[in-house]
Amino acid sequence: MDDSEKLVGRVGIAMMAAFAAALGIPIYLTRSPPPPISLANGTYFNPCCGNIVLKNGLMSFSSGSTKYHLTVIKTDLQADTDDDVVISNGHKVSLNVGAHNRSVGFWLASHRNNSMNIYDAAKKPPDHLTLYGSDYSGPYDFSRVSA
Repeated sequence: MDDSEKLVGRVGIAMMAAFAAALGIPIYLTRSPPPPISLANGTYFNPCCGNIVLKNGLMSFSSGSTKYHLTVIKTDLQADTDDDVVISNGHKVSLNVGAHNRSVGFWLASHRNNSMNIYDAAKKPPDHLTLYGSDYSGPYDFSRVSA
């Protein structure tokens, strides 16, 4: 391989790298920042299962706690947790350590049955959260009772 072929190869690689970077930059720049962790702070209650308290990245309940961070998926606010938070035996909030489904959904009652279900999830605090049972039963809806 002579020097001119090496140069053409290097130029081709450089052009492909520049093209890939040009595609990636707009995607990176349009990505919205995560909502403030305090957005979901509050106490959420369900008559069968008791209270869940969210406070600045820590989700606590009678049998334990786990850390979380907030994300917005399309128009829905979610808490991604370190461990799967589930309802066990139909009445107790517990951790399913090592499980794969590690998100908690939030919603506003006024938008729950709206076919569009659009609200500004990154700015408006939710008034409900939803968990599922360890046996995939549910949903178990918790109402926000205090901020």
